[in-house]
Amino acid sequence: MQKYFLLLLLICFSFGLLVAQGSVFEHVNVIISIPSVSYLTVSQHQVELDLQGYPININQEYRPYIEQDITYNILTAGTNKRLVAQLANGPMAPGTILEVRANPPQNATSLGFVALTTGQQPLVTNISNVQGNNLEMRFRLRAELGAPIVSRETKTVRLTIME
Repeated sequence: MQKYFLLLLLICFSFGLLVAQGSVFEHVNVIISIPSVSYLTVSQHQVELDLQGYPININQEYRPYIEQDITYNILTAGTNKRLVAQLANGPMAPGTILEVRANPPQNATSLGFVALTTGQQPLVTNISNVQGNNLEMRFRLRAELGAPIVSRETKTVRLTIME
């Protein structure tokens, strides 16, 4: 019995030497995933637009508006992204328009002032592999003749980076 064990050990050792000296190899498939990273922050989470005491324009026409700026930071590791905005808690009152304009990061395109609705409205397009910091975003509230008097109303604007 001991003889067979020794013989088996010798065979295993010899086979091990042959394997070590030969060109035996294994393949390993490595699956790599790099997610499309998008990051968006704003400098203020509240903007107050109050049309009381708006300045009358040169022609004495009723076209009141008020604007306020904030800044935003954007980072995206994807290509052909869009920054969109929408009113998340219902439409504006008849005769009132809330618009927003976002300055674009490098190599992207701003669509200028865009009237917000409850649907997603593109503000900036062609955003690709970029980090932009302290970019201006301007909100504008306009009222037309006959707009209802609103003492205080909050509108939530949802900003999203999309494909």
